[in-house]
Amino acid sequence: MKDTIPRNGADKYCQDFKPEDKAMYVRDSEVKGLVLRVKPTGT
Repeated sequence: MKDTIPRNGADKYCQDFKPEDKAMYVRDSEVKGLVLRVKPTGT
């Protein structure tokens, strides 16, 4: 089975996210139903 989440931390795509005034939701293109939430603090 293919690993979809890097084991050594966030990949380059996630590292480039910049915090906004509200939470941002990012959908995973490979895993149906997986949604990542990036809060304004960047966590």
